Amino acid sequence: MMEMALASLKDSQKRYKHYFDKKAKQRDFRPGDKVLILLPTDGNKLLMHWQGPFNIEEKVRLNDYIINIRGKRRTYHANMLKKYFERETPTDPMTVGAVMTLDAAGTGIIDHDEEREEGQDDLLDLYSKKQTETSKDVILGEELGNQQRRQLEELLRKFEGIFSDLPGNATGIEHSIELTTEPVKSKPYGLPYRVRETLKADIEDMLKMGVIRPSTSPYASPTVIVKKPDGSNRICIDYPQTKPSLSIRP
Repeated sequence: MMEMALASLKDSQKRYKHYFDKKAKQRDFRPGDKVLILLPTDGNKLLMHWQGPFNIEEKVRLNDYIINIRGKRRTYHANMLKKYFERETPTDPMTVGAVMTLDAAGTGIIDHDEEREEGQDDLLDLYSKKQTETSKDVILGEELGNQQRRQLEELLRKFEGIFSDLPGNATGIEHSIELTTEPVKSKPYGLPYRVRETLKADIEDMLKMGVIRPSTSPYASPTVIVKKPDGSNRICIDYPQTKPSLSIRP
């Protein structure tokens, strides 16, 4: 009776292996390849997700590989690995920087609460989308003489670009931003459809003003959309998440 049960078990194992091998693929990696590793998340050890990329240093057995993770050499089975492919340089960086990254942006939305707590400050308007102020809107003092007014008007015409409510580039002050080599891991969230069009329009406006520029980096900073009292959106970078990886010096 035992022999019949063992024979039936072996037949079942052969059938299962045959069905499994139909979709199975041999994973073969070489030293120097970049891979993603299926690891537990920091918040929940039972929840797995892909992390990386990391470099393969050595193949030790048929399906085992040694990988350097932040200076530590660890061995992982091939089933825990997935090859990482570098993103190709886009032919149109303007399109990628302004449009394509919207679908994978790490974005949160902060709604403006009309019933604010006492002492809470209003949000400042960082920029206007259309120019509403020029040098002609500068109010000259009534106590100025004719010659002084002419001199001041000449200065206003000479530096007319300064007297605008549209932001631009400032060259008077410079600072150095130093980044670490370790990327900041931030879970990407899908962008809600109700804010995609407005976010796309805001990005295009800032590109035209020159306050931002397209990027082809595989990493992106998490974005926070702040709802202003007038119902419009403000795009902010969630700097607290990126703070450990950078230092800013004057």
